[in-house]
Amino acid sequence: SCEIPNQQTLQSTKKALTAIAINDCFDSKKLFISKLSQYCPDELIDALSDFLIEKDISPFPYLHSFLRNLALTESEPGPVIAGMAMMSLASQPDDIPILETLGLHGQFTPYAILGLRNILDDPLPIFWNLIQKTTGMARVALANELSGWSEKTNDWLLRQGYLSLSDDTLYHYY
Repeated sequence: SCEIPNQQTLQSTKKALTAIAINDCFDSKKLFISKLSQYCPDELIDALSDFLIEKDISPFPYLHSFLRNLALTESEPGPVIAGMAMMSLASQPDDIPILETLGLHGQFTPYAILGLRNILDDPLPIFWNLIQKTTGMARVALANELSGWSEKTNDWLLRQGYLSLSDDTLYHYY
């Protein structure tokens, strides 16, 4: 279980994020990662994403590079999720292979979907490829995303989408 960040924590984390975006500050990176490990990442991600959009802070080049590195190198899920979620707000075409790979894992699939939607005019081929390779909650997230795209996807979801689900809870989700 994790703690919900208080206002003071959010302010110091926003300051760190700004310092990373502007001058690639190493100490701010350490602070940011420590906050992700200490507090609920979802709570921080929402507040920080809104902050970046509201303050119109450019993620390039430093912040995007840092967030991409979090998604690729951290061993704890919190920093990976934060890296993917915030990187997805400003994804670039060279992020596609990263998002595809991490999108295979149920915990990261929603963030991969967001990033791919932001990069590609037509993410359907990639989503189609991912759903055929995934199981569990990754497949559920992709099924939700694919629902309603086309007659072909709806037909496949109806006839094949539930296959490869080993957990009864997921089976009943469909």
